[in-house]
Amino acid sequence: MRSSPGSQATGAAWEVRLFAPLAGWALVAIGLWRLNHLIPPGWRMYAGPLTYLALFATTIGYVVLACRGGQFPRAATYMAIGAFACSFLVSVLLPPFGTVRLARSILLLAGAPVAGFWVARLVASRQYLVPVLLVAAVADAWSVFFGLSEILVRTGAVEHVAVSYPRVAAPDAAPAPLVGVTDWVFVAFLVLTVYRFGMPAWKLAPALVLGCTAGGVAVWGLGMPVPLLVTIGAAFVIAYFPEVRPSREIMRTTALFLLVLVAVLVTVGLTRRFLSPPEAPAEAPASSPDTWGPEEPSPADS
Repeated sequence: MRSSPGSQATGAAWEVRLFAPLAGWALVAIGLWRLNHLIPPGWRMYAGPLTYLALFATTIGYVVLACRGGQFPRAATYMAIGAFACSFLVSVLLPPFGTVRLARSILLLAGAPVAGFWVARLVASRQYLVPVLLVAAVADAWSVFFGLSEILVRTGAVEHVAVSYPRVAAPDAAPAPLVGVTDWVFVAFLVLTVYRFGMPAWKLAPALVLGCTAGGVAVWGLGMPVPLLVTIGAAFVIAYFPEVRPSREIMRTTALFLLVLVAVLVTVGLTRRFLSPPEAPAEAPASSPDTWGPEEPSPADS
């Protein structure tokens, strides 16, 4: 994979590129969580969106720094596979306390840049980026409203595949699953394509922050899940359209493919939704899992 001119220096120590910014993200997340009590209760509803914006920007910064070298060696691939496997084991074997959620998020984020690297290798030319982003946006929208993401959220299995962030607006600010790891793999994919095809890197961070902010504002305003790949992909295309403009032939083929894809996905999603039997409401848990660790028994319970 061809990388940027300065990638040899930054790509030499991939462990430092990957884990040093990740440690910074973890410190920011833990700090916002454990220092939440310093925020006056009346200000928490205003601090919540600003905190999410700061955490999104911190995550984007981590992915950009981790991918700056433009490539990863085979050892990084083994590390990513191990991180994803350990994340799954943590989700299955341990209860979803706040510390467990953050540990799982760190493992997911450790593997995301390397997974994005392997996805980026599949794109042969920058002219194919717009078709790839369009297909990814349609697939993500279908998944959020009708498909896999909707099932994961409805069944609670989203715990296994989502990165958790502190909820500063809540009294205890305990971390909760918020952004799927595939969204951060997608961000890493975009970062690596920029370095691979020699596109201007200065546009990258503003485009990603704008895309994530637009998605967060949409979730906040609509009160419902929003496909983040749509807003991130749109911001990226707007920023890099002169560099990634596809030919008319590619766009005609893409439009035809998207028409067929949308028809198939909508038909499958609506059929599954109308034919599936209604589910009984889930029972409330006996105790809140959003704590630093196991809850201490109260005197009344002893």
